[in-house]
Amino acid sequence: MPYPVPSPKTFDAWLEAVVAPFPDDTAERLRAELSAHHAEALAALREAGHPDPEGAALAGLGPVPEVREALKHAYFTRLEDEALRSAPLWPVADPESPRRAALGTVLALALPPVAGMLGWLSFGWAAYSVYAVGLLLLGTLSRWVPRRVAPRSGRVLHRALKSLWHVLGAASLSPVWFGADPQGWVVVAGITAGVALAEAAALRPLWPYLPKALRGAR
Repeated sequence: MPYPVPSPKTFDAWLEAVVAPFPDDTAERLRAELSAHHAEALAALREAGHPDPEGAALAGLGPVPEVREALKHAYFTRLEDEALRSAPLWPVADPESPRRAALGTVLALALPPVAGMLGWLSFGWAAYSVYAVGLLLLGTLSRWVPRRVAPRSGRVLHRALKSLWHVLGAASLSPVWFGADPQGWVVVAGITAGVALAEAAALRPLWPYLPKALRGAR
């Protein structure tokens, strides 16, 4: 449902029209920031002796539609926030606790060499080294990136990185576990394709918001 765009005559009316499309927490932040900006402009105009400081300050803020569009590049709207929260993956998109993340990394690193020593599958240290570096890199990114951006963007990016980790983890099974065995490569290619399709389908509700999340939108 489109939001109405009135022609405000006062700053309060302008402010409420601008923040209308945004969630409550974002609207509160924007009210504080825009009110402070307006107060500074108004004080400067009064000090300069402007004949209509209130009107000039209001005009200097810009038309409501243009300001809204500019803010939408940096903030998720209420409709986008509702769509994110209704996505099936959203409840599990929070980054794991450091303890849980460390445990998962240790298990993922330990399993291939243990299985190789037990003779369950063939195992190659050269391929494992590449696997370990990739695992540690993705694990670090999945914990570091979400904490450097706003929470909504952080959850989107964390889930996208987690999906990438799953796909690359499946792809790494072939060189790490099966070496040069052609039959093993075929099996893992099928597994990797299946994982990639499943992750792409699971992430589908979040894809439209990934560019905005990469910009660190609040």
